[in-house]
Amino acid sequence: MQYTLSIKRQITVLDLLRHSAPIKAAYDIAKKSRQEFFLVGGVLRDLHLKGAISEDIDFLVERDVESIAGQFALAYDGSYFCLDDDRGNYRALIHDNETYHTVDFAPLFEGQVTIDVTNRDFTINSIALSLSDLFEKGALTFIDPTGGIDDLQKKLIRMCSPRAFEDDPVRLLRAVRFAKQYHFTIEPGTERRIREATERLLTCSWERIRNEFFIILCLPGASAALKQLDSLGILSILLPEIDGMKGMDQGTHHDYTLFEHALQTVHHTETILLNPERFFPRHKDLIQRHFIHTIEAAISGSALALFIALLHDIGKPLTCMKRDGEIHFYGHERTGMETACRMARRFKLAKKTETIVKKAILQHMRPLQLQLLKRVTDRARYRLIRDLEGAVLYTLLLALADAMATRNEHTLDPRLLPIYPVIADLLDFYCRDLPGKSETALLSGHEIMDSLQMKPGKKVGELIEKIREAERQGLVSTKEEAMKLIK
Repeated sequence: MQYTLSIKRQITVLDLLRHSAPIKAAYDIAKKSRQEFFLVGGVLRDLHLKGAISEDIDFLVERDVESIAGQFALAYDGSYFCLDDDRGNYRALIHDNETYHTVDFAPLFEGQVTIDVTNRDFTINSIALSLSDLFEKGALTFIDPTGGIDDLQKKLIRMCSPRAFEDDPVRLLRAVRFAKQYHFTIEPGTERRIREATERLLTCSWERIRNEFFIILCLPGASAALKQLDSLGILSILLPEIDGMKGMDQGTHHDYTLFEHALQTVHHTETILLNPERFFPRHKDLIQRHFIHTIEAAISGSALALFIALLHDIGKPLTCMKRDGEIHFYGHERTGMETACRMARRFKLAKKTETIVKKAILQHMRPLQLQLLKRVTDRARYRLIRDLEGAVLYTLLLALADAMATRNEHTLDPRLLPIYPVIADLLDFYCRDLPGKSETALLSGHEIMDSLQMKPGKKVGELIEKIREAERQGLVSTKEEAMKLIK
């Protein structure tokens, strides 16, 4: 069907579209190549929801997709590349008016716009608009055969066709992503189809699954999204190891079952990341910078922190035992680390990302162990920070969130938790004295080799590290003392 906006709304939307430089540039190319272009998908969805042109724009074209994408990129001195060899989709990356745009060009499916949009994922993404109607007629006659505009108004995620999940099972994850991103509800029939199609996800590449999964973790309310993924049966398909956590009693020290505790830890980790000034005001800038940056592909530091929070106790089901009437999980950190590493490899995470997961889960109990000491020495601080190299902030924030997720009342003021001053102290130590930050050892490698008649090698580095450690502990403070130590 075709759908036309009210006059007042039409004027506003028409003005936004016609004044968009990338859309106007695409129309000029369409006119020059004597073919029809259609604006489609997310840009029209976001226009209805936000009243603004999004940075990601999609066009459907009749022919010569590669040439069109090249001409468009050239107009902005941008770049373009093939996005999908099978279908022949191309993407242009441009910079316009201090804004970066991702502009996709795809060939019309079977040469007809109605057939094309009907074969898309969800109705809210299946709205199209002819550029000739927009610029030549000044008309906003939306091509909407699946009722997408109506579903936008009803806030519904509805699949376009019964084949939607068969054609691309990754759409199962996208349904949850859009529902959380826009605060929509998944339509009951679509939800039923999702439950029926969960196993189809395993036919997709893990790279695509990983990207969608971590995009979901980037959205506000990650723990609620994980609950929804679990209720739909998706989490058990992607992370079957988690099933062993469900319903597991953790003993008298916990108010939550193991899986509930994992979700609570995700929630509290997100709370810390969103409000670092509340927890660590002196280091809020460091925390924000550290977790906003991209680790790899679609994975941000914050999303990885939430992934680690979900998996941090994954070793408990395999180590659960009862002794003297109490439940214990001896060695669950190492078992959990091994399990989490296998899960990380399944998700095709890069080696450096896997290493962060490995260290954080293996060492997440160390701050608690320091809490039990009467006095935490500089040596203990130094060794923990050294062992956590590359994963320090992930582990410290996890340890605090883990403690917050043990009791209901711990959410009232986490700073009253016994572990809080330990975490704050370790964070201060890390920021003040991080090994290798800009630190020069009392003795250089050349001085050590000359004095001990050594050749370059691993041993020299070990001695330099030994000197740094001793200096931090106050055992040496001069070159002479450092030389005596290594001799």
